[in-house]
Amino acid sequence: MTTNYALSRRRDEKRKDPRVQRTLKLLGDALMELIIEKGYEAVSVQDITDRANTSRTTFYLHFKDKDELLFETMRAMYDDLVATTHKIDFSDTAAAIETMCEPVEFDHVLRYLRFYKVMLSEKGSMTFLLRVWDYLANEMLRAFQDGLPPEVKPRIPTAFLAHMAAGAEIAVVRWWINNDLPYSAQEMANFLYQAHANGIWWSLGITEQPV
Repeated sequence: MTTNYALSRRRDEKRKDPRVQRTLKLLGDALMELIIEKGYEAVSVQDITDRANTSRTTFYLHFKDKDELLFETMRAMYDDLVATTHKIDFSDTAAAIETMCEPVEFDHVLRYLRFYKVMLSEKGSMTFLLRVWDYLANEMLRAFQDGLPPEVKPRIPTAFLAHMAAGAEIAVVRWWINNDLPYSAQEMANFLYQAHANGIWWSLGITEQPV
């Protein structure tokens, strides 16, 4: 019997074909354009295939529904983003701070601002939000596991911290967009670093030093 794993492997291999990659890009670009125009929930598979000038048969050959297309499109975007970021070396405090203050995530949001304005609004998708949250949390957890020196023993489970940090990042991006970008990408990166590094009480001025 053919397993789901084998089917997935076969599909991944097929997607390396340049012709297939072009089709997938057309479908992904069509979805992104339509989301900006009419909101995610209002977009149908027929809308996507019409915009991409392809057939529903072709669509369902690669994706089970528009949710899967959205996630695969976003995963490709985020994989490219992660590839451009530097690995955080927590054993070198100065280098870690410099890396964490890089505004690459906020620059990414600016690049796709019209898309995020829709997807982080009531016209967006809860499925999208939860999948992005999980993706970011998993990437942060991997960064903790790869970057923490062996002698460092976290006081709080790293999975808890990764999910908390991912949720915070999504929340501040939504706030930033909804308030018409009152701060630069670099300022937002600095704020987020300070809040993560020192905690909310320090950020509020309640304590002089981290508790």
